[in-house]
Amino acid sequence: MLKATSMEEYFDQSDTPGENSPTGVLMVRVLAKNPGMSFEQARREVYDLLRQAAGRKRYQVPAVLSPQERAESSAGMTGRFRDTRKAA
Repeated sequence: MLKATSMEEYFDQSDTPGENSPTGVLMVRVLAKNPGMSFEQARREVYDLLRQAAGRKRYQVPAVLSPQERAESSAGMTGRFRDTRKAA
């Protein structure tokens, strides 16, 4: 169980979000509006708020390709979208 007496001590712990992370910044705002709330209650509320803000979006990290893989991918796309119209 976390035993922190101040926000600085809470954010200095290794198993808590960073103070400048989206979760940490929003936690400070939630705690300012609800002074009687514990850190863990604020953290749960922040996760719910961030989940609602994201909606149904799923974020993907783009693939990191080598120069050769990038060239192959580009060649494949060019082949799929080449001009299929007949010369007039």
